[in-house]
Amino acid sequence: MLSERVRKSLIKGSAIRRAFEEGQRLAALYGADKVYDLSIGNPAAPAPQEIRRAMREIAEEDALSLHSYMEDAGFWEVREAISENLNERLRKGEFLLVRRDDYAAREEGGKSREEQGKEREKQGRTRDKEESRLPFTAENVIMSHGAAGAMNIFFRTVLDPDDEVLVLKPYYPGYTSFIGNCYAKKVEVDCQGEDFQIDFQDLERKITVRTKLLILNSPNNPSGTVYTAETLRTLAEILRKKEREIGHSIYLLSDEPYRELCYTRERLPFIPSFYENTVIAYSFSKSLSIPGERIGYLLIPAEAEESGELLLGARNSTGALGFVNANAFFQKVAAASLQAKAPLTYYRENLELLYKALLESGFSCRKPDGAFYLFLRVPDGEEELFLERAKAHRLILVGGSSFGMPGFVRVSFCGKKETIEGALPAFRRLALEYGLRKEASGTY
Repeated sequence: MLSERVRKSLIKGSAIRRAFEEGQRLAALYGADKVYDLSIGNPAAPAPQEIRRAMREIAEEDALSLHSYMEDAGFWEVREAISENLNERLRKGEFLLVRRDDYAAREEGGKSREEQGKEREKQGRTRDKEESRLPFTAENVIMSHGAAGAMNIFFRTVLDPDDEVLVLKPYYPGYTSFIGNCYAKKVEVDCQGEDFQIDFQDLERKITVRTKLLILNSPNNPSGTVYTAETLRTLAEILRKKEREIGHSIYLLSDEPYRELCYTRERLPFIPSFYENTVIAYSFSKSLSIPGERIGYLLIPAEAEESGELLLGARNSTGALGFVNANAFFQKVAAASLQAKAPLTYYRENLELLYKALLESGFSCRKPDGAFYLFLRVPDGEEELFLERAKAHRLILVGGSSFGMPGFVRVSFCGKKETIEGALPAFRRLALEYGLRKEASGTY
């Protein structure tokens, strides 16, 4: 007999997976070239040559050492390579870092500078350096089955039943299941503005004594938003203030499968430098076009509250959840491919093609900063009807309700260019059904 929880999840299901499966059904019926599946984030860009080269070379290694168990956290040399690569990227200035004295001067509001200084010394922090939680070591890294595996490991490590997890709209639908696995509660936080930044008034209202964790996804799926440095500074201030009020830590889990996929010239903010109680869930799926290999990692910086216990707990959770350890072969492949570059040109060309055509057809959407999705506003707000009309033109999209934002649809542009090109006439016909103007408009 099914559990009630699973029965409910089967009824609701995954809108992304339903759309993908519907696309597969229609493709079998009409032919794959006559169905335009823009539903799932399944990269069509080829995996970098470094991946194939590493696979060939690693396959020749000693079979016993390659295919055997290792410690739950993964191969030491793999974790060491990842931590060293991240340290090097930080040293080179690839990411935007907040000054340590910048955040230190903002916290402990209402206290004198002397009191703030003593508090920082007690916590092992200084205010006259620009250090950014360096260096990371292999000890900070736990290999996982993608970012989803990393999140489930961390959730099991810190969440008790009825704890609350804050999710920022719009959000990846899988968070709901991951949180539910621990019998915790999802609490949605509103966004504001055309760029979907955080509604801080709503955030402050939603934090309670049961709040244990906040999930931040930047670049965001589905909106493509990159949260600005100012947004992150304000977020960090609020979380620190609320930690003092409720008397315990609030962890920020930075979900980063799209870290390498940014289309602006601005450096991507490095979240742990803004807020010390940050952990990172990372996946190689999107940047290296290997989503089916399920390889990523959980990074727990030393500055996170009780980091030593968190690391022990996360290792324990890896086994307790049945993961045991991440895929041995692809741990080594990922480590050997850390210098590989994400196919930004491929996605940027698809984005420009699709975005221009949508605006010319009269649709309203914001150009994304990163990831590989457009979040399109439904002209009349009737999301389900729009999806059905789109399907009549063999366009497969995902409704915004799944992401906490009714009245939108997500359009993926990570597929083949010919799929994007084939979809454009279908979007134009759909726009005509809604009587949309032909002038371009990039605003709401």
